[in-house]
Amino acid sequence: MMISTQSSIPLDASSDNIGGPAVDFKTYETSVAIIERTGWRIQWPIGWINQSVEGTIGFLKEPSLRDKRKLLQNHRFRILPASLVESPDAGVTTTAPNRLSSVISAAKASGYITERFDYFLKNDTAGSATLGDPTTGITFIAQTPQDDGYPFFALSLNHRPQESHSYGIDWECFLFVRPSSLWCGFAEPLLCADPFPHDSPAPIPADLMVLPVVLLRWQVEQIMTEVNEIKRALMTQYKALLVGEAVAVEELRRARDELFRLWQKNLFLRRRWDFAQELAGNLLLTFGVLEKRYFLGAGAGAGSGTHEMVGAQGSYSPTLTEKVLNQKAILKSVVHDIDTTASRIESQQKLVDDQSKAVMEYRDRVSMRIIAIVTLIFLPATFLATFFSMTFFNWNAGLADSGRSAIVSQWIWLYFALSVASTLIVVFVWKAVSKCEERKRKRMWADKIV
Repeated sequence: MMISTQSSIPLDASSDNIGGPAVDFKTYETSVAIIERTGWRIQWPIGWINQSVEGTIGFLKEPSLRDKRKLLQNHRFRILPASLVESPDAGVTTTAPNRLSSVISAAKASGYITERFDYFLKNDTAGSATLGDPTTGITFIAQTPQDDGYPFFALSLNHRPQESHSYGIDWECFLFVRPSSLWCGFAEPLLCADPFPHDSPAPIPADLMVLPVVLLRWQVEQIMTEVNEIKRALMTQYKALLVGEAVAVEELRRARDELFRLWQKNLFLRRRWDFAQELAGNLLLTFGVLEKRYFLGAGAGAGSGTHEMVGAQGSYSPTLTEKVLNQKAILKSVVHDIDTTASRIESQQKLVDDQSKAVMEYRDRVSMRIIAIVTLIFLPATFLATFFSMTFFNWNAGLADSGRSAIVSQWIWLYFALSVASTLIVVFVWKAVSKCEERKRKRMWADKIV
């Protein structure tokens, strides 16, 4: 089952007047015999049947279609997709949460989903697990984190042996995705484009485990893409921090906000990596359980599957096993990039903090310099005025007419000459010292390379 939306899905709504996205339900049923007849490929486009809510619930409750003429007797695949789309009319309210809740209740009552998967959905729990017993059927569930803004899926895949045939199998798929492009643009086309895995040794038939393997591959590719984007963003920002001789405070604030966003994104990717690693491990475990179901009979439960069995002679599908092992190997290399990126973000954060501190100190120094310049301009003249005003000097001594009071002393030129000269000397010394400090600051920032 597929549900596509742009936000968390409220599954426990009780009001009929809650506004929300409209729900489109579809159903699809095929079999291994049909896929084999078409060259081991699922026909594109897939022949979905549009369903109402009542028709969807009926599809969940009714027994699987068994028709020899349509090749739907044994090894059937039943898939129930539903798409949640935002209503184009903002004023129109729908009962999508209620409708969805009723479908989920019917899925749980008919055995399409388990209590544990229902708990995953209601509590936004990320993880995967293999449930059940090889004698009565196996359920594989998985759900990605959905509180980090990345595309989301939740999967429940049931393996049900037929009562009338010891090796006849029904596979029931219940899948949520967000956004719809995850399914329509990736998983569905890939299922139709690639040959359907059918290389399991007899008596293991082809199955629908290819779907979680495809979603695992998508998850790993998304993690790699996002990690590379973070690395490019870090390099671009680092270059911007080192280009100018000084960085404005506003730019440093934007850089700090961007680093926080990248740190948060990297943290979410680490959670996604943990989920993908667990998903790959549980897929291998499920392969082992399915192998025991056919080769060892009812002697072991779901928890007794071992990774050592996978890849052994006569084991489960080598194609699917190799794909999962390849994704595990990729994840092993990706985690190094994720951890290294976290260290680089921390290093750049320290650089931004250092530059912010330096810029603020530089602003303080500029303010102090302005004050110092004003002081330096007036200080020599003030000093000399005070110096010449001392009574120690008698400027009238030796004049021919000492009794005449002079308006301006004939020595006034000496005051101006000494004041201007001393002021020029002090300003020249200040400029020379300032240029020397500026050259030291440039060398200091040029040496800070991460």
